[in-house]
Amino acid sequence: MVAEPGSRRFYLTDFTDEIVPCDCTLAGWAAWLAAGDADWDVEPARDGQLYEGSAILFGEDIIATCRDGEWSLSRELAGEQFVAVRFGSGQGWSAEDLIDPDSQLLDHFREYAQDDGQVHIAVGMVEEGWRFTFRDGEPPVLDAERLQ
Repeated sequence: MVAEPGSRRFYLTDFTDEIVPCDCTLAGWAAWLAAGDADWDVEPARDGQLYEGSAILFGEDIIATCRDGEWSLSRELAGEQFVAVRFGSGQGWSAEDLIDPDSQLLDHFREYAQDDGQVHIAVGMVEEGWRFTFRDGEPPVLDAERLQ
């Protein structure tokens, strides 16, 4: 789930909960939809099949640093709607690592161990109103269109 600043990850409403079944890129979704998935009770997609969903436009990570038991942030949240503590620099996160963007971010880290170190925080803007069209082919393609 690596996401660079300025990149998007896509989430198809019917297949997104606390977990997702594949890499959230358009190519990842296209391959997963083409194959189908018995564990998710999903048949292979048909050419032209439509899906609704959203995206996250990722910004620059925030770095939380602990020195001598005191936490500081490389910057404050700037209205981001998605906030998650990464497993490490450039890595992904789990559902348990999501943070309420309306909370005081620094308060969250005061509960962490007080050892010196850094924590990387993925941040982004949620973009609702995406429509995706599956295109069968080699390789399969998922076209994306923002409706809003």
